[in-house]
Amino acid sequence: MHLDLADTKKIAYILAIIGITALILLLPEERQVEIAAINESSIGEKVSLSGSIANLKISSGNAFFDLENNGIISAAYFSPTLEQASILKNGSAVKATGQITRYNEKLEIIVKRVEEID
Repeated sequence: MHLDLADTKKIAYILAIIGITALILLLPEERQVEIAAINESSIGEKVSLSGSIANLKISSGNAFFDLENNGIISAAYFSPTLEQASILKNGSAVKATGQITRYNEKLEIIVKRVEEID
C-alpha cells in the first residue's frame, strides 16, 4: 500500500483530532475532598471544598477567608467577579473550587470559583 503526502496529512489530522478529544475527556477535573483530608501531598491539586466562610476580609479587590468544615483551610480569591463576591459572606455555606498551595508555611486554596450550597 502506497500513501502519498495528501493521504499522510489526512491521517495525521484524524489522529490529532482523536488525541485532542481523548485528552479533553481524560483530563482530571477537580475532585471533591474533605478539608480535613488536605495535606502536603495535596499541594498542586485542583479540588472542590465545601464549608462555611469565616474571618472574611476584602482587600484591594481580593477576598481572604477561612473555610470551615471538619477542619479549617485558608482561602485566597483574587479578583472575584461581582457575582462571585456577592456570595462571599461570613457564615455562608459554599463550595470553593481551586488549587491547593502553600503560603507562609500553611496550606491554602487559591479559589477560582465559589458556589452557594444549602
